[in-house]
Amino acid sequence: MGEEKPAGGNTSLGQNDKSAEREYTVEDAIEEIGFGRYQIFITLMAGFAWIADGMEIMVVTIIGPVLLCEWRITSLQEAFITTVVFCGMVFGSPIFGFIADKYGRRMSLLASSLWTFIFGVISAAVPSIYWLYVVRFLVGFGVGGGMQSTTYLSEFLPNKYRGKGIILIEVFWAIGGFLEVVLAIVILLPFGWRWWLACSATPSLVFSICCFWLPTSPHFDLIVGKEDKAQATLAKAARWNKVEVKPGKLIPKETVALGRFQDLWKSGYVLVSSLLCYLWFTQTFCFYGATLLATEIINKGTTCDPLGFEKTAEACSVLTMSEYKELLWTSSAELPGLVLTAILIDIPFMGRKRTLVLQNLLYAGLICLLCICMDGAPMVFLLFCARAVSGSMLQVMFVYTPEIYPTEVRAMSIGCGSALGKCGALLTPYVAQVLINVSLHYTLGVYAAVGFTSALCAFMLPYETLGKNMADKTKSVKPKTEDTELLTDR
Repeated sequence: MGEEKPAGGNTSLGQNDKSAEREYTVEDAIEEIGFGRYQIFITLMAGFAWIADGMEIMVVTIIGPVLLCEWRITSLQEAFITTVVFCGMVFGSPIFGFIADKYGRRMSLLASSLWTFIFGVISAAVPSIYWLYVVRFLVGFGVGGGMQSTTYLSEFLPNKYRGKGIILIEVFWAIGGFLEVVLAIVILLPFGWRWWLACSATPSLVFSICCFWLPTSPHFDLIVGKEDKAQATLAKAARWNKVEVKPGKLIPKETVALGRFQDLWKSGYVLVSSLLCYLWFTQTFCFYGATLLATEIINKGTTCDPLGFEKTAEACSVLTMSEYKELLWTSSAELPGLVLTAILIDIPFMGRKRTLVLQNLLYAGLICLLCICMDGAPMVFLLFCARAVSGSMLQVMFVYTPEIYPTEVRAMSIGCGSALGKCGALLTPYVAQVLINVSLHYTLGVYAAVGFTSALCAFMLPYETLGKNMADKTKSVKPKTEDTELLTDR
């Protein structure tokens, strides 16, 4: 922050009156502008991207039982439908992350949403299971880029609201999953799965159109040397929020290399990057595991027969209307979990780290309780709670990760983290949909063990990011304490 000089009468952000000029950072400006109509607009736009992606991902939990009956596929082939989607996300997430760091967040979101729409529609016309694998892989590739909406949103939110904003954007993902189940009831049941798949892709097209109204990130504009453009965006945000700020000039940043993977492993980041690799893998493994388990267990109707989950094409069972209603309940589970998490992560005693530890322990405990013989309401309630916890603990990762890394690799960090997460997601159907054929208890044991080990890794994270500003340049320091300067001098 530079020296303030007496104002020259005009209080608009970014005025160039040299006699009344101060220097400020993007973070200073965002804090001064605060949270208002502009941030609500950005949140709604980023949230719509998550609705579109949430709908496409929910497809994998519903289409399997349908094709098991119609195309007479095996349970292994059913699981592979899920695998190819997440495999596509493994490749798409870092590539679109690189695009976001190199060419801007808006360009990456536009490209990924258009890609998802095109191949989402094409998947409705595939003639065989093998063509479905190819096209749904390409859909997953596009969905991987939608994760950059959290990077984009985080760069517009003031410190006080960043945690809540990123957590609550998961509400839009939950809405997407909920709408997908409704769409299955309204379109899949009466008209078939092809019309349903085509309709599921249309929100991606709508978001692609919305991208033309999205502003570019001022953090990104500044890091690529476009100070005037960044200043204009901040001035517009101030006008929308009806905030008067002192005139001044953005502090320019030296040009740095953008989107380099190796910068995630510089001195001071090695331990946290290593732990985040494992956590991204396990949190996504657990989240989609809970999603797929809900469908499998609801389809079975009980946990009292742990050896009776084996399915064959000859004895297939399509979800009924009552089972879709139960799936609606579990799909809405993430909403209360996210609200609670949004509160916890901003409590000084909890923060990001301890909230993540608590969530993983709770997830493991809930999974263990499913080993008890039950059906009906108690079973659906436990599945509801497991979905709620798993969804919110994954979202904490979307809060913590961009707060750790600087602007030039922030999108890359989310892209690589999401890619590792999708490695976990592409493995989880072989537990939730294949291993369950051997034993429900074996399946639950795997998820419980992963939950407990994830809690340990979350406890070992070296930094708590609550209350820390976001960086615009990589720092190379060796952490000595939890409150290291790595996160404070920004």
